[in-house]
Amino acid sequence: MTLCSGGIGQTAPIRKKPFRDSFKTAPDGVTKGWLVEYPWPDPDDTSQAWRTIPGKLEIARHGHVIRRFDATAFWNWSFWAGGKEVVYEVGPVHGETGCFRVNIASGKILEEWKGDCRNLPDDAPQWVKAASGDSL
Repeated sequence: MTLCSGGIGQTAPIRKKPFRDSFKTAPDGVTKGWLVEYPWPDPDDTSQAWRTIPGKLEIARHGHVIRRFDATAFWNWSFWAGGKEVVYEVGPVHGETGCFRVNIASGKILEEWKGDCRNLPDDAPQWVKAASGDSL
């Protein structure tokens, strides 16, 4: 890992390999999840070399990964339904995002929000607000 100037008097790590970040524990206390971050995908854009893209969500129980979800980029995520489901917001670096509610055991998508999760109406379902990182 090397360092890149991140602003006046600041440096930010440049990561060459994927790493885990955004650890969370479900209400059951046993199910855990994290994002796997990957290096910025455009090696020619050196101004963004310090950035990473969260491209995978991994869920584990008792130290063993039981489910992996892949996306262009995960922007937010949370456990839902007591840890039996996850809700997450995914999308490209620039553009509209989408929100999903997924059963962890089966990997089946239970619901999908058709619309940009960054601009939610007040009456959006609670799971969508949780997926997008909005306060409940």
